[in-house]
Amino acid sequence: MKIKELYYESFVEDYPSLTLLIDYLVNERKLLTLLDDVNSLQPYLQDHHKSKMNARLIAYKEYLECKKKA
Repeated sequence: MKIKELYYESFVEDYPSLTLLIDYLVNERKLLTLLDDVNSLQPYLQDHHKSKMNARLIAYKEYLECKKKA
C-alpha cells in the first residue's frame, strides 16, 4: 500500500491525526512522498518519537489554522 492510499483512507474514515501526520511529513518536511510505501511511516509512529512528533504536529496544526485565517 502506498502512503497516498492511506492518506485518502485517513481522510475518508476521519482520522485527523493520521491525516495531519502524513501531510506534515510529505508537504512540510518533505521527508516522504505520497508514492512511498506505507512502511516508510513506521519510524515516525514509534513510541520514542511520540512526544517530539506530537509537539511538532501541534505546532504545524496551529500554523495551518493561522494560514487559513490570513
